[in-house]
Amino acid sequence: APLIGAFLLCMGAGISVKAAPQALLQGGTITLTKLLVAIGIGLGVEHLFGAEGIFGLSGVAIIAAMSNSNGGLYAALVGEFGNERDVGADVGAISIL
Repeated sequence: APLIGAFLLCMGAGISVKAAPQALLQGGTITLTKLLVAIGIGLGVEHLFGAEGIFGLSGVAIIAAMSNSNGGLYAALVGEFGNERDVGADVGAISIL
């Protein structure tokens, strides 16, 4: 975990001043959307199945699992399939958020 943290810190430090607003907007949008979807599904499970949840997973556990981010995996996928702006800016924005 410390190695991934250092990697994400370096990626975040590499954001240029010009690209920062767009990167933060896109990174914030991705993070907020992921959180809102997780909350919606978690509350839906809690409402439909009660405190027991579904398959032993409570609504809170579902929210925590769905809103968790794997910065190292995201960086690898963006490095492989993303464009230049994604690699330099969005990985840093996601790691900051």
